[in-house]
Amino acid sequence: MSELQKNKMTAKDAIFTGALGAVCIIIRFVMMVAGGFSPYVWFSAHFVDAILIGPVFMLMVAKTQKNGPFVITSLVTGLVMMAATWMLPVTGLIGGLLSELCLRKGKFQNKGWLIAGFFCFNMGFIGDFLPLWFTKEAYLQSAAMQGMDAGYVATMESLLTWPVFALIVASIVVGSVIGGLFGLKLMKKHFEKAGLVK
Repeated sequence: MSELQKNKMTAKDAIFTGALGAVCIIIRFVMMVAGGFSPYVWFSAHFVDAILIGPVFMLMVAKTQKNGPFVITSLVTGLVMMAATWMLPVTGLIGGLLSELCLRKGKFQNKGWLIAGFFCFNMGFIGDFLPLWFTKEAYLQSAAMQGMDAGYVATMESLLTWPVFALIVASIVVGSVIGGLFGLKLMKKHFEKAGLVK
C-alpha cells in the first residue's frame, strides 16, 4: 500500500469524524446555554470542553492515525456555531491545522505531541470569546440593546480584561492536559491494539 493510500481517509474515518464533530457541537452548545446563567460559567466553558472531549479526541487518533479528521471537525464545528461570531470558523480552521501538524510531528503516538495537538484543537474554539475583547464596546452596547440582564452585562464588563483572557487560555492548557491524559488512559487498549503509545 502506498503512503498516499495509507493516509487517505476512509468511510470509517468519516464516520468517526462525524461522531467527534457531533460531540463537539453538543458540548459547545450545552456550555454556551449554561453560560447564559453566568459569565463565570461561560468563561470556564473551554476548560470543561477540553476535559469532556479528551477521550473522544484520543479515540479518533487511535482509530484513524491520519490527518484530515481533526481539521474537518474543528472547521465544521466553527461553521455550525458561526451564528455566535464569524471568528469561530477562522479560529477553528487555524486550530485544526495546528492540531494536525502536531499529530503528524509526533507520528500519532508521542504523548507530548498528542497533548499539544489536542490543545491546538481546543484553542480552535476560542473564537467565540475574541469579539468580547477586540470589539468590547460594540459587544456590550449590543448586549444592552438586546435586553440582556443588566447585572450579567456589568459582570461581563468587569471581566473583560487581558489578564482574564490570559487566564482563559491557561485554563484551556490545563483542561487539555487533563482531558488528553484522561483520554489516553481511557483509550489505552485501543492505542496498544494499534501499536501506539505503549
